[in-house]
Amino acid sequence: MVAVSRLGRRARVAAHQGLSATCQRGFGLPEVIVALTVLAVGLLGLAGLVRAVGLQSEQARLMGERAMVAQEALEQAVADRLGTPSSRTDTARVGIRVYEVVRTVTAGGTGTRAITVQVRAVPPKGAPMDSYVTRLRRRMPLPAFPPPGIIPP
Repeated sequence: MVAVSRLGRRARVAAHQGLSATCQRGFGLPEVIVALTVLAVGLLGLAGLVRAVGLQSEQARLMGERAMVAQEALEQAVADRLGTPSSRTDTARVGIRVYEVVRTVTAGGTGTRAITVQVRAVPPKGAPMDSYVTRLRRRMPLPAFPPPGIIPP
C-alpha cells in the first residue's frame, strides 16, 4: 500500500476501483479534433447538396415557365390558322421574367404546315445569358378555307 500512497490522486482512485493507473476515461484532444474535422467536412457536403438542390429547383421552375409560354404561343398560332410560311417574334412576360417567343410556320409537306415555337429568356442588363431554349413543334393540316382577311383569287 505504500507504493499506492506515493501515486497521484488519479492513480489512487484507479487502484481503489480495481483499474490500472494508465486507464483513462473521456476523450483526448486528438480524438476531439478528428471528430470535429469529420463533422465539419460532413456539414460542408450537406451545405453543397442543399445549394445544388436549390439551383435544380430554380432551373425546373424556369423550364416550366418556358414550356407554359411556348404552349400558349403554339395554341395561339393554331387559333390564328396561319397557313402561309411566316415568322414572328414576340415577347411574353411571366411575373418579372421576360421571354422572347419566335413562332415559325413552314410548309410541312402536301397539305400540311409545321408550326415551331422557340422560347428564350431575355436576361436583365448585366446578367449572364440563359442558354436554355424551349422548342415545341406541331404539324397541322392546312385549312380547307382561307384564313380570315385573305380573299381567295
